[in-house]
Amino acid sequence: MSETKDQLSSVAQDSINTFEIPLAGLSCMGCAKKVSNAVNAIAGVTGVRADKDSMSVTGKIALNEVFGAVDNLGYTAGHHVSLTLSGLRCGKCVAKLTKAFDDNPFIASHDVSKTQADVRGVLAKDDVISIIDAAGYQVVLMRGVNRARKRCFTCL
Repeated sequence: MSETKDQLSSVAQDSINTFEIPLAGLSCMGCAKKVSNAVNAIAGVTGVRADKDSMSVTGKIALNEVFGAVDNLGYTAGHHVSLTLSGLRCGKCVAKLTKAFDDNPFIASHDVSKTQADVRGVLAKDDVISIIDAAGYQVVLMRGVNRARKRCFTCL
């Protein structure tokens, strides 16, 4: 774990956070109870409310700890956003975007290269794109494809 990640965990644990987290893979309230118990066991958690689709977690905790507890049970927490990037030319660009993600307590984990960002957290795709834009970089969106017909719009 990088020093920046350790610092983020420390900062996140110093303040009380509430996370609304989507869940996947749970089939019943028994599964939700397992998740709730596992997350409640994390030091600093002061409250958990879970059902089979989502959970709310409050406490002096970092989001990556909550995701780890859910992952260890074989379920999935949060959103995974994978985006193609442009404008990142060197390692400093990657480091700048990495820091922007590190500084956001609603991101549990991420992997950034000059051409790709994979982000896992509770942010929607548009929120992740906003972070990338604010850092001065762009997201390459697929345009011109009619997914229903699998044809280019210019060919219609």
